Amino acid sequence: MNQGSLKEKKELFEKQAFPLMPMLYRTALRLTRNQADAEDLVQNTFLRAFNFYDKFTQGTSFKAWIFKVMTNIFINEYRKQSKDPQKVPLEDYLMGTPDPEHLFFENLVDEDIKRAIEELPDQYRLTFLLYTEGFSYKEIASITEANLGTVMSRLHRARRLLQEKLYNLKKREVQVSEL
Repeated sequence: MNQGSLKEKKELFEKQAFPLMPMLYRTALRLTRNQADAEDLVQNTFLRAFNFYDKFTQGTSFKAWIFKVMTNIFINEYRKQSKDPQKVPLEDYLMGTPDPEHLFFENLVDEDIKRAIEELPDQYRLTFLLYTEGFSYKEIASITEANLGTVMSRLHRARRLLQEKLYNLKKREVQVSEL
């Protein structure tokens, strides 16, 4: 590839990818449940997506394509790592105070709801998170490589699980407050 076409590829990729960075990061943070891993996942997504950008069909949904790239990376790499014990960097332990970006994301969603979402099984959590990012059922099916019926079923099950968890939590809170 010559310099001119590489520069054009880079400019076109950046024009399509950079506006999606906050959405990708938000989803990566929810998938990995860890700020550093989320940053790594987004960085790896951008790197891999750029390397395979010539495989992207212009005129189709770039957003769905790059989320599929991120989803594949997460499934192939980060889920394996999640089975290892969680490691806390020494500087995070010693400093003790989260950075402002971390605080911003922590306060976006009520802690109980956030915890309930994080406790969903991976396949339900991924489907639910993609749906909350505005993807259609068809786009979610493409990203997760599941059929449309499976996506609908997973989303229904995720909502049901969230409803049960939150209902039971509130029920326990009411019982404790009555004591």
